[in-house]
Formats: sequence, structure tokens, C-alpha cells
Amino acid sequence: MLKKIFIFFIFLPSLIFPAAKSGGNYFLTQDIIGSAGGVLLTGGNYSGDGITGNIISSTFTGGNNILEAGFFSYLVSNPTNFENNWVKITSFSLSWQDIYNPGGIFYNLRISTNSDLYSYLIEDSTTNLSLSFENLSPNTSYYSFIYSNYIESDYSDFVRIVNVTLSAPVSSDTYDFKDIGDKYINFEFLSSENPPSSLSGSWDNLALPKTIYGHDTSLYSTSVYLSGGFDGVDYSSAVYYAQIDKNGGFSGFELSGYLPYKVYGHKIFATKNRLYLIGGYNDSGAKNNVWACAISTDGKIGNWEAENSLPSALYLPVGLLYKDYIYIIGGFDGSSALSSVYIGKIDIYGHISWQTSTIGLPSPRFASAGIIISSYIFVLGGNDGYNPTSNVWKTQIYSTGTISNWQTLNSLPVNLHSLSASALGHKIFAIGGNNGNDAISNIFSA
Repeated sequence: MLKKIFIFFIFLPSLIFPAAKSGGNYFLTQDIIGSAGGVLLTGGNYSGDGITGNIISSTFTGGNNILEAGFFSYLVSNPTNFENNWVKITSFSLSWQDIYNPGGIFYNLRISTNSDLYSYLIEDSTTNLSLSFENLSPNTSYYSFIYSNYIESDYSDFVRIVNVTLSAPVSSDTYDFKDIGDKYINFEFLSSENPPSSLSGSWDNLALPKTIYGHDTSLYSTSVYLSGGFDGVDYSSAVYYAQIDKNGGFSGFELSGYLPYKVYGHKIFATKNRLYLIGGYNDSGAKNNVWACAISTDGKIGNWEAENSLPSALYLPVGLLYKDYIYIIGGFDGSSALSSVYIGKIDIYGHISWQTSTIGLPSPRFASAGIIISSYIFVLGGNDGYNPTSNVWKTQIYSTGTISNWQTLNSLPVNLHSLSASALGHKIFAIGGNNGNDAISNIFSA
């Protein structure tokens, strides 16, 4: 029987062990690639297990040296002197220094508008020691994070600074006068590249002069006027005022005078040194009366004089003031909800003439909230005569005081009536209200 004998010759590439090695006891095993053995080893007792590439890139002497685990991990240092090079309206540049990092290091940067490292807006990387960021918002705080990154395996800690872009300039044709009084001028910016203010901090608990609802307020210069309302037993005719200090605090309400009658669900407006009372409800029913009185420099009010009445009696409407125009929108006449829009023009003597807009609300509403932003009226929620609603409508005010057709916007998250609305910049806040079962304390924004 014949047996075959196979003899295998293994030829090792000369590059694996091209250099002199002396001293004995060298073990280079497993997956040795490239020039791993291309260096001088002296002294003895060396083991290279699973060595890849060039990692034995230095001369080792002495003995008892072990290289294993496939690659070498560097200790990567944090960038230092992380700071702004320059800051502009919509951009800034960052720079930093490197204490010691291996060649090929990358610097990763993240830009965010809050302090959360992982909720960033922009991420970028560079091998340089500076980087610029463009197309940012004016007058905005940006948190900038940086860390060192070596071949996606070794990282330093994050270093953080805060950068604030410059405010955009405001030209003279971007604001408009809202009111001119005897001691103040009130104007608003029609457009601005700068971001609006935002709510921050907790609410301050400020006391009203008495427990009431269905009252109304009006801001005049740095004074807040509060009038009328219902305390659960009787209607009120009192008018109070309070001063707002430079920090937004109240001086406390003082009695300014009295309305011509006790009333609830009415509207008041302070403009051109006069306080106006419009509509409302008391034991005698819904009212279409309009009254006006002078506001003195000490905040007290004078004697009331009758003005031209509303076209119809109503209460709980939306009431808004824009330049020389008063808008009374919707309301309740004692038996049904209304969709009417009444526009009152205030002349140079402070007298009002009314007209009924040919464009009413898309459907009847009362106890809605309203707000004006620039030349646009927004109406939110309200009761349709049966139930609270979530509709939000918008119309534009023309230079003649008339309005455009209403547009339907995204609805409120819940159905609400008897809510309030406010605006900061171009952001709308819907505050509180009643969902048909309970009063709520929520604040919604859009």
C-alpha cells in the first residue's frame, strides 16, 4: 500500500523580520501585518500578540515588554483656551489651543441654544484650531461644546463656553406709533430680526383689590386700570389702578373712581388721556352704552360723559385697540352668541363713531380671547352659544381700519372659553380658561 507524504514549505515575507534581533526569547505571533517586526528589538523576553500595522514604531530595550490587544490607545487631552475669535449678528468664530494630542486628532464641536449637550443644533469637526459658524439668529445665546477625538476611539471631556450674537439694528421704518398721550409715547416694532422675549421664572402672586371675575383691565403708560366685575353676590362699579415699576412689579391697587353703573362682561380702553367703557351686563340686562372720562396725571379718573352707543347691546365680546380704532368682536346679547364686528373710530377730540364691519366672524362666539400682533387680529376659542370651542382665527387690519376675510389657523389643544391671550413678540400665549367642566391653569403658546 502506497502512502503519500506531503511536505509543505512556508515562506514568510522578508518584511516581517527584516531587522536584526538579538538576545533570544522573541515571540511574534498571530496576525502580524505590515512592518510590525521592522524595528530593532534587543535585550530579550518580548511578546507581540495580535499586533497590527506600525504600532511597534519605537526601539524597545531592556526586556519583559509585552504588546497585545490589537491597537494602542492614546490619552487625549482637552482643548484649552476655548474662546471667541469674533462675534457678529448672525455668526461667530471659535478658537482653542492644543496642549498635547497625537497627529491626526479631530476637534468636534456642537452648538446649542440650551445647556443640554445632546440637544444640539449644529455639529461640525476640524483638524484646525479654529472654526466659524454662520446663519445664526441675532441676539441669541449659544452654548458651544468642544472635545478632542482620535480615530473615533479616544475622546477627551467636553469643554463649554457661551456666545451671544449681536442684536440686529432696527431702522426707523420698522416701528409704528400705537398711542400718544400727555406724558408718554407708545410704539411697537412691526418687524425685527431679533428674537422676542420669552417667559422665564415663576409667577408672582399679586393680590387684586377684591375677589371678582368678569372684570376688565387696560394698560395706560405704566398704569394698569381694573374695573367692574362680579364677586358672586353683586356687580362692581369700582375702578382701581396700579403702577408698574421698572422690574415689572405692582405698587398695589388704589381706588381711581367709579364707573357710571355696576357692570360685568364689559370692555375698557385707556387711550389719548381718556378711559372708555363699552357694553357689559348687569341686573337690567345687556348694554350698548359707551362712556368716556378723562385720566388725570395722578392716575385718578374724571367725570363720565356718554359717547355714541354700540349698534347693539352685548357683553363678553373680544375688545381690542389698534391706533385710532376700537374693535368689538362677537359677544352675547342675552339670548345668543354674536358674530358681528363693530369698529369704532376715535377722532382727535376723543369721540367715537361706530360702523358695522361687512366681514363678521366665521361663526358666533362670546367669551373668546383676542390679541393684536402688528396689524393682525387673532381670536382664540370662546363659546358658540352651546359649548366651548378651540378655533383660532386671524384677520388683517387695513390702513382704513377695515378688516380682511378671516383665516382659520391651527386650533387650540383643548376647547376653551373665558380664557385670556397675550403676546411676546410674534409668540401668542393662551392663558387659563374653562373647558366646559372646570377652570384650567394651563398656558399654551404658538
